[in-house]
This record gives sequence, C-alpha cells and structure tokens, in this order.
Amino acid sequence: ADFLARLGQEIAQTLADPQLQAVADSLRFATDEEAYQKFRLFLDRLPALLAGRQLVLLFDEYEIIETCIRDGKISRGILHLLAGWLEHDRGVFIIFTGSDMLEQRDPLYWQSFLGKALHRRISFLSRKDTLRLIREPVAGEVVYEDGVPELICELTDGQPFYTQVICQSLVDLLNEERRRSVSAADLDHVVAEIIENPLPHMIFAWSSLGALDRLLLASLAAMAGQPGTLVDIAALEEHPRRDNLGFALD
Repeated sequence: ADFLARLGQEIAQTLADPQLQAVADSLRFATDEEAYQKFRLFLDRLPALLAGRQLVLLFDEYEIIETCIRDGKISRGILHLLAGWLEHDRGVFIIFTGSDMLEQRDPLYWQSFLGKALHRRISFLSRKDTLRLIREPVAGEVVYEDGVPELICELTDGQPFYTQVICQSLVDLLNEERRRSVSAADLDHVVAEIIENPLPHMIFAWSSLGALDRLLLASLAAMAGQPGTLVDIAALEEHPRRDNLGFALD
C-alpha cells in the first residue's frame, strides 16, 4: 500500500489533478488488498487526463525492488501489477535502470516483464558522445579552455557517471567563484578534491575488489603518470618489489 500510494502521489502531482490526488491520498490508509483495487481505479482515470500524452515511469536502481521483496517490505504482486499495466493501452512506459546486469537478477521476479520488454545494455560512451555530454548541457553558459574537454575524456574514458561527476564539480566551482571559464588548473583542482573525498560509488567499487586487483590498480596509477600512458606488464610485475611496497607478484 505504501509503495502504490507513493507512486500514485508522484503521478498525481505531475498531472496536477486534484481528483487524482485525492485517490492517491486514499491509498495511504488502505490495506494491501484494498490498495490494489484502488490503484486500478486510479489507473482507469489516467487515459482521460493524459489526453494523448505518454506517461513515463523511471525506476532507478531497480535491483532494490528485488531486495525489498526478499525482505518482505513490498509484495511481488507489485511487479505483476506493473507488468499488467503495460498490457493495456493506457499510454504508459516503464523504464528500469540499474548497475546490475539483467542476467544476474532472479527470473522469478522479472519473468512477467521479459516478454514485453526491450533490453539495452549501456556501457562506456564513445568519444564523440562523451564530448557532447561535457559541452552541450552548459552550452552558452560555460566556456572550456582549449583541450579541457579532451582531458576529461582521457580521465573518464567515456564512463558516463564519472564524466558527469567531474562536470558537476566544475560547475559547482564556477558558481562558487562566480565565473564561467574552465581551465586545466580547475580540472586538476576538482579531480584532486574527488580523489581526496571519494564518492560512495568509488569507495564501494574499491572495497569490492580483491587484494591483488587493488595492488595492480594502485601500481598502474602510480606508474602511469598521465592519462593514456601505457605500462609494460613486466614493469608492472616488478613495481611492488622495486618500490618496497611490502608485496610481491609471483
């Protein structure tokens, strides 16, 4: 009931319809069984209010839904309801995004969607698309000095999240100092700040690695110097012993 109430409130607020908002509010006080019935009535009202528009629901980190079902926080019936919603011509699209691959999920939970869904794996951006991500959202507002967008590409290699993290940090710096031009020194500054105060994603990614992976990556970082520098495998193997790191690769 709580899940459907929150979903209903988000939709009602977006459509700014008082009657729909009242139905969504009533879901908060319903039992789980009543909530399903009331939500179906809620859905019946939507086509007229959409008036030909399309409703798009985006669930980020969709893996959490599976975790909540296993923990008994929400019912698996929620997924059946959403899948059934797609079968009717109600003008709705549902997008699930997450960091885990679909084949790693339990088909018991997601099988009701598989026959109706399109699966797209999103990986690293091309250099062209990375430069678009860097430039286009701030076009006309932010000026990059020559070579700075290309340096960001080198640092992130087209990884979308970290590209956005660097760009957001640069915008925050410009706003703080009330200016509009980004220099290579600015980029060095924000990258140093990010490394000094790593994001939770970075901490999680690092702590998920085994000891050997951490040693290899730390050695690569120490030896590479500049982005794009190639490191010889023999030199990499020798690095921990040569620099007395207290480890050795057999």
